[in-house]
Amino acid sequence: MRLQIRWAVVFLLMVLAVGAFGCRSGPDTADPAEGEGTVEFTSPEQVPQEVDTWIEEIEEASNEMTDWMRYNDEIYVAVARGESPNPGHGVEIDEISYWHCPDEGLRIDVSATYTVPDPDEVYPQVVVYPVAVANFALEDLPQVDLAEMDFRFDIDDSEVAKLQDKTHPVVLFFGTDDGQMTRTYRQVQADELTPDILAGELMSGPLPEEGYQPLLPEDTALSIELDDEEEGLAIVDFTPEIHGVSGSLGEQLALYSVVNSVVENFEDIDRVQIKVDGEETESLGHVDLRSPLSFDGSLIFEDK
Repeated sequence: MRLQIRWAVVFLLMVLAVGAFGCRSGPDTADPAEGEGTVEFTSPEQVPQEVDTWIEEIEEASNEMTDWMRYNDEIYVAVARGESPNPGHGVEIDEISYWHCPDEGLRIDVSATYTVPDPDEVYPQVVVYPVAVANFALEDLPQVDLAEMDFRFDIDDSEVAKLQDKTHPVVLFFGTDDGQMTRTYRQVQADELTPDILAGELMSGPLPEEGYQPLLPEDTALSIELDDEEEGLAIVDFTPEIHGVSGSLGEQLALYSVVNSVVENFEDIDRVQIKVDGEETESLGHVDLRSPLSFDGSLIFEDK
């Protein structure tokens, strides 16, 4: 008899505990009858003016952030990735689900993924601020006050982490507004920095957000080769457009922006032989090019 009473007391305590804590154990163990599921959403191309203003404010903030708003009978959610180096970087909203517990309100989970550039695509070097927006009908959720809605955002950035493991720093020299040059630093997507990658970054010139000036004449192309026969020597071969440099200072800036970049990025290189269209040349007009050039810091205005 005492054993039966004891078990009855234990059972009563368990019932009281369940009643006291309700569904605080979370969506994984809650009774589905309380209300949980996913909602169908769209990624709208056109939105009302009020929503458009909200999205513009998120974009102008230029930061990584999440937000949501109600407009009439719809809910809009936004995931902003922040500053990204080219249009290949983006963000996608994957799923929106909810979990409703009368004791705790309505929890809305938004899952998103940071996407990375396709390695087979070439993207313009233009800084972007990706924002993903999705909307769904308010009637698709259990009816609660807005104050009882708890939005939680889960962002998968695992592909970004993998990509970051494949980036390499590069140092470049570009022009300043007062006719000198300065260092700038970038990250390129590569396991290691090669002469071809460095040549490409130099030819692409400064990015708009860097605020510097190009030093090579328009349409000038170049190649960089590390000399296997002579230790410490690299060969830079310009196309004939390099002859478009203007004046003694312009010539020095153009040549040494490349020479300094090569020496800074390849630790075993300390000299650069200049060629034009595959041939050695005495000069472009002012700088003596009969011998290799070494790093020259006299034209560097600001060491960033």
